[in-house]
Amino acid sequence: MAGAAFSKLSTNVKVTITTTATKIPSDPTELRGAITFKNVSGQTIYVGGSSAVTVASGYPMTVGEAFPFDMAGGDIYAITNSGTSDVRVLEAL
Repeated sequence: MAGAAFSKLSTNVKVTITTTATKIPSDPTELRGAITFKNVSGQTIYVGGSSAVTVASGYPMTVGEAFPFDMAGGDIYAITNSGTSDVRVLEAL
């Protein structure tokens, strides 16, 4: 997102990640340009570019780690090894 000009930031959205791949954010804002999401749970989550992401194939995102993403790259999904994990999402328009 560095250097990008965005006209508006949406509110901070909570997404609950489970053992089934979950879209981040689950209800995206139309016309979004980029997002930043942060793992605020007590365990590692695993992210990928499709609903086929698994704990074995996903990129591990540790507790407290934040990840900026240009939405021109498509959708993001996350999964957790067990239980649920919370992610906070900030969208830029």
